[in-house]
Amino acid sequence: MVCILFCVQYGAWSQTSTLSLSTQRWVNKADSLLQLSNYQKEQVVFIWKSYEDQMAALEIAKQKLAQNNSLSAEQWEMQDAQISAQKKECKRIREEQLNALWDERQRIIYQQQIVPSKSPVGHMGVKHDRANCNICVKP
Repeated sequence: MVCILFCVQYGAWSQTSTLSLSTQRWVNKADSLLQLSNYQKEQVVFIWKSYEDQMAALEIAKQKLAQNNSLSAEQWEMQDAQISAQKKECKRIREEQLNALWDERQRIIYQQQIVPSKSPVGHMGVKHDRANCNICVKP
């Protein structure tokens, strides 16, 4: 029985070890706060691994684009915008998939304690209200 438990825990650890360190910390935090079932944890690891793989592929595409000297400025900007849009879409899909895993209690905890909030913007080192900022608000 101890061997089986060890093997299951080792299998879960070996799956998370393929993730980046920051993602592993995120998974551990989510696991401790949300009290994930084994199924949920496996799915979270799978979702994050897929997301990291997609982001790595998009980063390679962005690097290749940066090295491509045959494109006009307009073409380069259009392709760069497409890559950025794909990154945003990957993040949106990841969040949808994660939200589908949580029950109502977990969803509340996730939204309040795990999802990072937007950091305040500081111009010249001063924190301020974005809605009343002359730089942030376009006339």
